[in-house]
Amino acid sequence: MPRGSRLAVASRPLAGRARKPARWWVQKCALLPAGIRIAMVFITPITREAVMDAQTFKTAVEDLIAKVVGGKALEAFDKYYADDVEMQENEQSPRVGKAACRAFEEDFFSKIKAVRTNVCDGYVISGDKAYIVYRMDVDHADMGAMKMSEVAIQQWSNGKVVREKFVY
Repeated sequence: MPRGSRLAVASRPLAGRARKPARWWVQKCALLPAGIRIAMVFITPITREAVMDAQTFKTAVEDLIAKVVGGKALEAFDKYYADDVEMQENEQSPRVGKAACRAFEEDFFSKIKAVRTNVCDGYVISGDKAYIVYRMDVDHADMGAMKMSEVAIQQWSNGKVVREKFVY
């Protein structure tokens, strides 16, 4: 930048969007001598939320998986799920809020009478999402014998799961 130039940075909320978390656009302006102004607008929005680094995210996902397959799914839920979490089974309506989601999970796990298999067959992390493949073979009081594989598609924010969809 030429001598005497100034760089100004301005942030403003993205108009017309009231989604959580708030997104902000950043505009950089360089004021050059003779009143020439150059403006650059970044296309990618910047979020105000804290972003986990890749290793911390991977460690959190692996800890969640270890708790789930180790029979401590509710402990994992309490530790890693946000207060405003949304959880969904296939194309059913999502459950909203930590209390409602935990009640559903408690009910499901309390009715498991026998576990033959409960494993993770792998996972993939991409951006703020984790895709976890679980395989289970259990006897459930309401559903009988359940032998299935499912993919948990999780969106994370601030170290917590904010959305999870199970596909099976």
